[in-house]
Amino acid sequence: MKKLKTNNKISIKQYAFKKSVAAKRANDFKMRRDLIFVAVIFIMLTMTLLLSLVPNKIVETDETVTQTENQNDAEEIVHISNQPNTIDEAPVNLKKYMDQNSDTVGYIRIEGTNIDYPVVQSDNNEYYINRDFETCPNKSGAIFLDFRCDVNDFSKTRNMIIYGHRMQDGSMFKDLTKYQDEDFFLENRIIQFDTLNGGYKWKVFAVFETTTDFYYIDTDFPYDEVWLAFLNEAKNYSIYNTLTNFYPNDIVLTLSTCSMEENGRLVIMAKLLQ
Repeated sequence: MKKLKTNNKISIKQYAFKKSVAAKRANDFKMRRDLIFVAVIFIMLTMTLLLSLVPNKIVETDETVTQTENQNDAEEIVHISNQPNTIDEAPVNLKKYMDQNSDTVGYIRIEGTNIDYPVVQSDNNEYYINRDFETCPNKSGAIFLDFRCDVNDFSKTRNMIIYGHRMQDGSMFKDLTKYQDEDFFLENRIIQFDTLNGGYKWKVFAVFETTTDFYYIDTDFPYDEVWLAFLNEAKNYSIYNTLTNFYPNDIVLTLSTCSMEENGRLVIMAKLLQ
């Protein structure tokens, strides 16, 4: 009996010892876990601070734009300056231009530029390259809409593309180069493009130069996913990050002119304000 009692005492001591060791290990684990948690929080705060000090291409000024541009859109958490809207609400009287040239399909104006022209459209994209609005031979060409686009139904191509030469005398689409200046971009993001169906305002979301690596004049978007991918790619090419959100029913105006690069193009893309 004594021997059995002695064995029981040893077992109890062993149990107490093991329990003490387990408690110590649990306490050590908890301490390590707490230290790891504190370290992670410290690293995250440090990264946030460093990122806030790194300049980026997001355009910011003093005034916050309100999110009222699209009925489905909580668009653009971006800061821009107050932009007075001095463009008339009513569309330009296109009839007088149609009397001069039946190819007239619209009129484009941009504040702060010399861009104030009727827009024509042929059954191809070559006719008006070296012909002016009166169809006379002229190296300045005309401002013309891509032949694939339909001004009576924007949704058919979704991407309304207008071309114009970059003339050294400042005419045609030369002033699109002003959008490469951030201050000008901030103050002149609204483009007015009117058609016979009414006046339309478009807000610039992308400014970039490209060659053939991005087919920005695409008009074939069989699925919404393809269209949205195209818009996001265009936004990623931009020298400014406007944080614009896109939706399947968005319509875009694309303005294209020559750039200083060989076979390069300067592109301005704007979303229709609905």
